[in-house]
Order: sequence, then C-alpha cells, then structure tokens
Amino acid sequence: MKKSLFILFFLFSVASIDAQTNTFPVFPEGNAVWNFNLTEFYFGNGCLIEEQYSIVMEGDSLINNIKYHKLFIPYVLSNTVGCDDSSYITAAYKGAVRVDSVNKKVFYIPPTKNSEELLYDFTLEVGDTLKGYFSSNPTNTVQAIDSVLVDSIYRKRWLIDDAYCDGAAYIIEGIGCTFGLVEAIPPCHINDMARIKLECYQDNQHTYNTNGSCQIITALEKRKNSRPNFNIFPNPTAGAVQIESAENIRYISVYNLQGQKVQEINPQNRSWDLPQEEGLYFIRMEDKAGNTFTKKVVKH
Repeated sequence: MKKSLFILFFLFSVASIDAQTNTFPVFPEGNAVWNFNLTEFYFGNGCLIEEQYSIVMEGDSLINNIKYHKLFIPYVLSNTVGCDDSSYITAAYKGAVRVDSVNKKVFYIPPTKNSEELLYDFTLEVGDTLKGYFSSNPTNTVQAIDSVLVDSIYRKRWLIDDAYCDGAAYIIEGIGCTFGLVEAIPPCHINDMARIKLECYQDNQHTYNTNGSCQIITALEKRKNSRPNFNIFPNPTAGAVQIESAENIRYISVYNLQGQKVQEINPQNRSWDLPQEEGLYFIRMEDKAGNTFTKKVVKH
C-alpha cells in the first residue's frame, strides 16, 4: 500500500513539474516589450554608431480577415562617435505577428507586405535550416539546442550562429531571437556590421533580463540623460587610462576597431591598462539609469 502511494505521489509530482514548464507561452499575444542595444563599427574611418530601442507589442489588426498583433518601435536613442549622425534602426511600425500555439509557430507580416511569412518555428531540431523570413541567409541553421532560465523556469533555446562576432545568436521559446526580434540574422563579418543584442524582455507575467532595464525607451524618458558626463584621460595614451565621471556607472567595456569586446572592467575601477596592441579603442559605459555612452581612445 505504501509503495502504491509513493508511485502515485511520484507520478503526480512529475505531472505537476511538466505542467509548470509548459505555462510559458509559445510567443506573447498581448502587451510585451523587447529592449535591444545595437552597435555598428565602420572599419575605414573608426565611426561607431550605438543605438538603444524598444520593440513593443501593442494592439491588434485584422489583415486578410485574420487577427494579428502589431509591433512598434516608439523611439531610437542614438549615440555616435567619430561620424555624422545616422541611424541603423528607425522608429516606426514594425509589422504584425500571428501565433499558432498548437503547432508552435509564429507568422509575420512585414510593414511593406500583405502576406505572412514564417517567423519562428519552435519545433526545429539540430541541423535544421531556418525557413520563411530568416531563410535569406542559408547559413542560418540550428547548431545546438539547450535551455535558459526565465522566471525560474527553463525554456528551450536554439543556437543559430555560434560564430556571431559579438556573442551567439539564439532563438528562445516564448521570447524570440536575441538578434533584433525581426531583424535578419547576418553571417559573421568582422568589419562594418551592426551587432544587435537583446537586453531585456518583459510581458505581463514574465521577465528575461540579460543586461538592462525593461522600461520602454521613449524620447521623454531617455533624452534628458542622453549626454555623457565623463572624461577619459590621457588620450592618446601609452596604455593606462582613467575615467573621471559624475555618473553612477554600472558597466564598462572596451571594444577594438574590429568591433570585438576585448575587456570588461569592474565599474568600481576607474583606471586600468588597455590591451597590448596599439590602435583605436572604444570605451562603452552604462549608468544605473540604463543610459549608455561611448568614447574613442587612441593607444600609441
């Protein structure tokens, strides 16, 4: 009798755990926000473009008599170093999505089209090639499958490009791609390529945070703190650099001219030595309000 009760208890526990792991939706179908950070380096002239922006899901639309959920970018916070002001991302309507929860697929209608394309297929296996919207790059294949912790629940994760220059590109169940959500995943290039990173995702029930606030980026909320208040010296330098800042710094990183992260500095340290190689470096800082600032430093 005790043995039977134990077996029943075990089966009930397993069923409860399985039910818990399936509470996360295939993809949001209501209010949601994805925050991204983009950096783009131009090898020839040392120009750096850095942008922060949100993609928000808000409101529905009938397209071809089918209900879709609309996506918008409300504002793009840009910071350029060593180049004319320009923008890789624009604030605009970003299209609409339809979720097929039964088949674990998401379909997408881009802003300039009226017909849908497959955006995400959450049933892919290792070796499968991405179809639909992401099929323009034939090298986009699933290289590995693992899991990532989201709100104390492990969600399935597909590695699409482990050669991506500034980290890997993933697709996460219930969230989407870590490279821009609806931005085509490019092959790896060392020079002149925009690198996009998901910093935070949030809906009414779930949060996935990698390195930033989930607050929607808007002109009113972000512009007031968009000017850097720090100085780096000496510049040029023989190797050692020091930061003088009035900001509450929480993150410091150093990139080389090829766009590769070469150092990550403890924000408590305001002085350190750059790498041994001479050349141009970009020092990126982020304050506790989520504002990011970048400056160039020359090592000779």
